[in-house]
Amino acid sequence: MDYLEQLNFLSVEVLRAVSMSVDGNVEETNEFIKHFTEGPITYFKMNHYPKPPRMDDIGQKGHGEHKDFGFVTLLLQDSNPGLEVWDAPSESWIDVPPTEGAFVVNLGNLLERWTNSKYLSNVHRVLNFSGTDRHSIAHLYHVSSSTNILEKRQSLTTHRATPIT
Repeated sequence: MDYLEQLNFLSVEVLRAVSMSVDGNVEETNEFIKHFTEGPITYFKMNHYPKPPRMDDIGQKGHGEHKDFGFVTLLLQDSNPGLEVWDAPSESWIDVPPTEGAFVVNLGNLLERWTNSKYLSNVHRVLNFSGTDRHSIAHLYHVSSSTNILEKRQSLTTHRATPIT
């Protein structure tokens, strides 16, 4: 199994865990996995964080705050710090401690919508504190472009968003 296939498999297992936590129904989870994993769009995103031009600029450049669009983003960590997640209640950025060999899992906007906001797409950013060029490779997992996105369960919340096609 090549690396892309392994990350696709891991992404599906994350989706399976989310689905089971939403309603605990094995049959619905199996249907969800079958429906949403047929013909997915998956790709690697190569990120480059240039060396800061001056020491005073360390931690000032990177990848600005954003949310991921699709279902799941996996990022294999190295020993470099810099990934931060926005904590809305405290209105502050929280460092994600680097754990070499571990995966960071970001849930995307479509997964937030699918779970009626039970799971949120997190705002995050990357700053380059290394003082050298830094690179990372993110794996993004999206459903097929022909998939109709509906909420998992109406009972999760009283709010019902309009389906996306």
